[in-house]
Amino acid sequence: MIRRLVLIGGAGAAVIGLLFYLANRSGGAGTWFAALAGWAQAWGAVMAIGAAYAIARHQTDQERRRREETRKSVLKTLETAVEYGFDILTRAKDRLGGAPVNRTAFDAAFRPGEFAAAIETLERAPLYDLGMYEVTAEVIRFRLMLSEARDYLTAAVEGMTAADRRAYPELVGLHTQAFNLKQNLLERTANPRRLVAMASQDMTTA
Repeated sequence: MIRRLVLIGGAGAAVIGLLFYLANRSGGAGTWFAALAGWAQAWGAVMAIGAAYAIARHQTDQERRRREETRKSVLKTLETAVEYGFDILTRAKDRLGGAPVNRTAFDAAFRPGEFAAAIETLERAPLYDLGMYEVTAEVIRFRLMLSEARDYLTAAVEGMTAADRRAYPELVGLHTQAFNLKQNLLERTANPRRLVAMASQDMTTA
């Protein structure tokens, strides 16, 4: 766009210069110069407006590309954190949610530090900058689900003895809920442009 304006401006300046030359050669230069000066001023104003528009358009395009790249990066981080959180919950469920276990097996399967890392990543993500409110809501729900699972497991391990043996059916239910949330979230992030467009339309019609 800017290059096109430069070419048009250069062509216009060449034409005006040629007309000035012809006016000087043909006599009556004063009248010609006055008219051409007005045209040159008008042309300059048009070019200034066009240049301002082109610069604004270029800046807008750059900002849009920057937002899209940022959105892709944030979504990738969210998807990775959700998959990671679900995997550690799955490992705990597979080890603790079926047959009764003792304290040693429980300690080997339950990794509170891993839960904390996934939860913290989801907490720190710049969700509201995405402009994708449905994704934001799903991420918050998933984070709360991980926190609930971690708190449940922490309370369970604190109440166990070394030789204790018990099953954890509640963990299976939490895992099922987490799976549904994860699937819904990944489906929503698969087409971020559609969600952004829908959010913008909702804000316009509100």
